[in-house]
Amino acid sequence: MAVPETHDDPGAAEEIARALGGAAGRLVWARPLPVVAAILVLAIWVVSGRVWGLPLGLAVAVAAYMVTLRRFPRLFVWQARRARRLTFSRSWPARAEALGLVGGRVGGERPIPRVVEYVEGEDGSSRVVTLVLPAGLTPADFAGRAEHLAHDLGVFRVAVGSPARGRVSLTLFPDDLLGSTARPDTAPAIPPIRLGMAETQGEWSWDPARCPHVLVCGQTGSGKSSFLRSMLRGWPGDVMLSDPKLLEFGAWVPGGRLLSAVHRLGDIDAMLAGVTVTVRERAAMLAGQGATHWTEAPAGLRALLVILDEWPATMTLTEEGESAKDAKARQDRLAASLDAVANLGRAVGVHLVLGAQRPDANLFRSGATREQFTGKVALGWLTPEGAGMMFGDRAAAEMMSGEAGTGAAAGFSAPVPERVRVDYVTAAEAHAGYGPGEPPLSGVGA
Repeated sequence: MAVPETHDDPGAAEEIARALGGAAGRLVWARPLPVVAAILVLAIWVVSGRVWGLPLGLAVAVAAYMVTLRRFPRLFVWQARRARRLTFSRSWPARAEALGLVGGRVGGERPIPRVVEYVEGEDGSSRVVTLVLPAGLTPADFAGRAEHLAHDLGVFRVAVGSPARGRVSLTLFPDDLLGSTARPDTAPAIPPIRLGMAETQGEWSWDPARCPHVLVCGQTGSGKSSFLRSMLRGWPGDVMLSDPKLLEFGAWVPGGRLLSAVHRLGDIDAMLAGVTVTVRERAAMLAGQGATHWTEAPAGLRALLVILDEWPATMTLTEEGESAKDAKARQDRLAASLDAVANLGRAVGVHLVLGAQRPDANLFRSGATREQFTGKVALGWLTPEGAGMMFGDRAAAEMMSGEAGTGAAAGFSAPVPERVRVDYVTAAEAHAGYGPGEPPLSGVGA
């Protein structure tokens, strides 16, 4: 008679031990809580057989709970963290297997990274999980799955590190702590201004608080004019315009909130110099009041939008009778004014929009100024070289179809380029509310 073979089942034994350990763990961390007191009171009521024992027991339990919550609040925080750690540890094997984060096959099984530490930040803004890596896995495997881990765990981001050989750390960020630039003590100074539609975000809007200055490039017929009109249509503050080629704003007349509309190179120089003075005066006023942002200033201070269309032409054209020396001095003043406004304007409520036909390495004379133009828009089409200068990504040229009003944008809702379509806005719609001057309906500026 054959004797049946017996096999020890270490897997089953391990599961039983884990279950018993988990039950014991629950009793340990639940022991100081008032629920234990409630059980004891109810037990006394049952033993005593008194009618009034039940309401008394409940009253004592509630009182004990409130006293403990008030005197030992960290006890409940620790309890909640312990519960989250246990939940993570139990769900981790299934998550790791689903994401392919398992070691090399050993004896028919593929080992799973083991959780050895789970630590939460004091403010709950992050959690750090440390895992022991089985053979065949490296931290690079986790880095390649970071986005998948974030989605699976329901957090904003997962940062991968390696605290020691054979271990990997996962820092879980539940929220985007740096995603909002809104001041907690003030309402948004300027509501987002609709520009059109974006492929990934739906409605495409400009929020000056996030994106203080904008660079837009597009040749004639690309939709650049409609983009600028979209900004003007929704802007609630004052406006100053320059257009040396008289292509877009040649017939606009100052009045009301339209403080200036200039076209001659000397007038553009004077206008931008005046804006620089305004920026410095506002900064001095805020400093004198102990304020750091224009929204903290007394009522009556309005945001200012300065549109400098055809900026490369402004920096290269010369006026009739202007000497080369005078032209160079004027261009230097313009560049210095642009640097000052771009670097100081955000805090004092002055925002710049630069328009150009195409990207140019000489658009800015300072790298610090270039970086202030966080919003970038290219309409129509771009070469890979142009896309590289504009977005730092030559592949962005593949987004450009050449169709009027379409293109790529970055810095508005995401740092990487995305396809966009600009709303079509007429000159009359853009001009409405800017003063007594009649908007051009045809011909120059239409």
